[in-house]
Amino acid sequence: MRIHTVKLITIAYSFFLREVTTPVSWFVFAAALFIVQALTFFVGGLLGGNNASTYLFFYYLPFVLVGFIPLLIAGGWAAEKQNNMLPWLATQPIKPIVYDLGIFLGAACLYLFWLIVSLILPLTLDFLGDLNWKITLSSYLAAFLLGGLFIAIGLWVAIFAKTILSAYGGGVLALVVVLLSAAEGVMLLTPFSVPAIVQDALLTFSPMHIYERMYQGFLVLRDVLWLISLTIFFIFLANYTRLKPLKGLHNHSKKGLSIAILGVFLSVLIPHISTDVSHQGRFKPTPAAFEVLAPLPEKGVEIEFFFSAENLAMPNTLRSFGRQVKYYLEALAQASPKVKLKIIDPKTPALEKKAQAYGLKPHIQPDSGRTYLGVVIKADAQKVVMPALLLPRRHFFEFDLMNNIARLRHSKTPRIAVLTGLNMADEKQRPAFLEMLAPFYQIDVVNHTNAMLPDQNDLVIVYGDALLEERAIYALDQYVLRGGHVLVLIDPFWFSAPIGRLQTAPQ
Repeated sequence: MRIHTVKLITIAYSFFLREVTTPVSWFVFAAALFIVQALTFFVGGLLGGNNASTYLFFYYLPFVLVGFIPLLIAGGWAAEKQNNMLPWLATQPIKPIVYDLGIFLGAACLYLFWLIVSLILPLTLDFLGDLNWKITLSSYLAAFLLGGLFIAIGLWVAIFAKTILSAYGGGVLALVVVLLSAAEGVMLLTPFSVPAIVQDALLTFSPMHIYERMYQGFLVLRDVLWLISLTIFFIFLANYTRLKPLKGLHNHSKKGLSIAILGVFLSVLIPHISTDVSHQGRFKPTPAAFEVLAPLPEKGVEIEFFFSAENLAMPNTLRSFGRQVKYYLEALAQASPKVKLKIIDPKTPALEKKAQAYGLKPHIQPDSGRTYLGVVIKADAQKVVMPALLLPRRHFFEFDLMNNIARLRHSKTPRIAVLTGLNMADEKQRPAFLEMLAPFYQIDVVNHTNAMLPDQNDLVIVYGDALLEERAIYALDQYVLRGGHVLVLIDPFWFSAPIGRLQTAPQ
């Protein structure tokens, strides 16, 4: 056993050293790093996002790995076959499984070396801003596990190739198939509607969806075990395929395949053990959420989540948000008996009509298609609707959801008056925060010529105070004296004020 371990390490080290000392490898390393960085900064717009996050880097990484990983393993088994080294290898006292594991380990070390070099991006972001290292480490774990799977698949495909070039082409094609294993890829390739059970299976077990969950900060033990089992499966499948013509020499590969299949079954059967290191716990309920649910009656609430999961017109960012909400609601329903969950994909006219009857607002896509992402919360005869989940509120979904659930305990909807001298009918002058408050409060816009502010307003927001007339200021003063609450929004640079009144506005 010790001798085989030494040989395994020797083969891995020889492969790693041979590739690292080859000048072409450094060009490949630099090109892969440059491409993924270019996608991150110029296509993804990291600089314009003003956010110290590695999200975009790991979003584009799998697309770069499709071309990068096959180059890492091109000097492996296919090179030995092309250089007619097989007869010489057959005379060496090295077990075939040891050689194959050594090649895999050497390629994995090369890929790990590249990942270590790529740390320059998160280190720079951490220097310039406040980087969340928990999510970053989770992302690197996801990248390493996905890269290991890609290497194992590439080694298996190389068994069927006769030259390095054909091994590279076959590896790229196989990895493209893995990319398309995501639900969107399957729906794109199939001319018919994909059944919901297939959709759920893909969302759960597709390597790309697992990778997506991990780089967003949602670590599930089942996901990690699944990726490792698939990697082991393809390593030993490659060994079995290579030795199949030679009867009696593939006992080790049979044992390895059995172990991998056992790992696959365990990953399906083990409980849903997970940890959420994402920003503010986006995927799992926090203790504060259960505090909101505790005062609810025994029947609790019924949540209907409308999500156009099968609609290809939905942008990836919105689809990713929808999956986040889906994971969160499923975890909430599993943890609390007071929450009943229904997930509805309004892909039929009847279901779309039902969504519109609730008041859900579709996201209109460039091709005029309608996609839905909204929540309806019902308790007894009351209901609260979140008509359209917005991407800017992605990090605050739990707060918005619990705020709406808390509203079910009160018969009166909080009322807000907006006192302003601006024209709220003009979209250029209407602030975006009003649309975000609309699902939770009854909002009334009070013109600056009005001299009355009724006491039933729970809050008065003063917006554009430099344009208020004296009657409005007097009414505001009387409202405060009667015990009212006022929030004054001040823009010291007057960017929100109309041009013309700006110069004469009192300072």
